Amino acid sequence: MAYARWYQAATWEPSTVPDTGAVILACNHLSVLDPLLLIASNRRVVSFLVAREYYESRWLRPFLDLIHCIPVKRDGRDLRALRAAAQVLAAQRVLGIFPEGGIARSDVRRGLGWLVQESGAAVVPAKVMGVHQYPSDWRTWATRQRPRLRYGVPLHFLERAEPSEILGATMSAIATLA
Repeated sequence: MAYARWYQAATWEPSTVPDTGAVILACNHLSVLDPLLLIASNRRVVSFLVAREYYESRWLRPFLDLIHCIPVKRDGRDLRALRAAAQVLAAQRVLGIFPEGGIARSDVRRGLGWLVQESGAAVVPAKVMGVHQYPSDWRTWATRQRPRLRYGVPLHFLERAEPSEILGATMSAIATLA
């Protein structure tokens, strides 16, 4: 099975996500495999902001509902999704977020800073390496890859920290995990 091939080849360091409390798990985004690596390497359930078109898939939606994912519009202006993400954090759960806003994008979104300000959640940086997104998600699944995942130490921000500072520090922490 294709899933077993990449999953068995995956390596990750122990997760640094705290056992309790609100946490934002912020990771770079290289392929459709990334969320599964983060889920498989954590003891806690990780709820993700997910592009609406994935959420609308009949075969994928039951799994996304199971882990309480939040559908989000790709245009970067989905206030309903941000409010739902804030509710995940208010419930002291783990929210998975890809600050770049999509696979291998360079335009970093500002929702992370707002979520940290609203919730006071710790931010755990993570970095995925060794994977490639093919034009087809199915090909990405079926191709043998050797994903690696590294976690950084949890980041705690002062109440008065600006969203741009939070975002900058988080993205720097992710970059240093290479």
